[in-house]
Amino acid sequence: MSIKQQILDLLDFAQREEQALIDSLTEEERTLAGSLEHWSAKDMLTHLYAWKVRFIKNLEQLRSGSIPLPVNDIDQENAAIYQTHH
Repeated sequence: MSIKQQILDLLDFAQREEQALIDSLTEEERTLAGSLEHWSAKDMLTHLYAWKVRFIKNLEQLRSGSIPLPVNDIDQENAAIYQTHH
């Protein structure tokens, strides 16, 4: 199996697992508000989405010959994502 197919299979698996998580949430869990210290399910899903967007942008930069900016402090990045989308 090619590396491309392995990556596609992994992405498909991750998407199915994420959808299974969403499907398993109760209405209360879907609407529950979290905090920076204790993220809710929707906070976590938004967080995952933000990192996916960043990953895609990084791939686009690499494809065009640019070098993506590194993540210097993951906790600070995560807090910023939370504050932006909460």
